[in-house]
Amino acid sequence: MNLYLIVFFGFYKLLLDKETYFTLNRIYLVSAGVLSLCIPFIRLEWLTEQKAAQKVYTSVNWEAVLAQATIVTERNTGFNWANAFVYIYCAGTLFFLGRLVFNLLTVKKLITINKAGTAFSFWQKSN
Repeated sequence: MNLYLIVFFGFYKLLLDKETYFTLNRIYLVSAGVLSLCIPFIRLEWLTEQKAAQKVYTSVNWEAVLAQATIVTERNTGFNWANAFVYIYCAGTLFFLGRLVFNLLTVKKLITINKAGTAFSFWQKSN
């Protein structure tokens, strides 16, 4: 996904960066983000599908194979780096989400106070 984002951004910088059609730039940037998310999930097996020249028959006794199979259980060895990274990622996401909500509430409070000389516009309210 990141590779597609880099390619799309390269095309943007090359072709659309100096344009003054801001609507076109916005449409391109939003569609590039959506496409970069969707492209990795597209499977094109019909391009590489090759039919077998002849059928292959096996003489495997599956009952004997299944009788010899053993069930392997995963042992929990304690610390796992993959789980640690997931926990760190989730903690960071929750932290920044909380920070965003706090900042939005602070801006909302500033709008309701409506002091003279406040120079910003937000949520379609201007002073």
